[in-house]
Amino acid sequence: MPLENTQYKKTAHYYFTGSAGQQRVSANFFENFVIPLPSIKKQEEICDRIFSKKREIKRLRLNIKSLREDAKRMFELEVFGE
Repeated sequence: MPLENTQYKKTAHYYFTGSAGQQRVSANFFENFVIPLPSIKKQEEICDRIFSKKREIKRLRLNIKSLREDAKRMFELEVFGE
């Protein structure tokens, strides 16, 4: 998710100081901002889903590589013959 769409930035916006060209958030905001932490079970579920997606990405990348190689071989065979 892009930074400009995060809840963190939306909340920080209410604490901006300075002019429009140089708005900033004080260190106090960052020191006191509470980030909710899910239970260990929920964290493990999130990790499992993320690792599953990473495995799927790896599998798809290998599939893409294989398909590219097949397409290259097919092209060379069609254009140049055996």
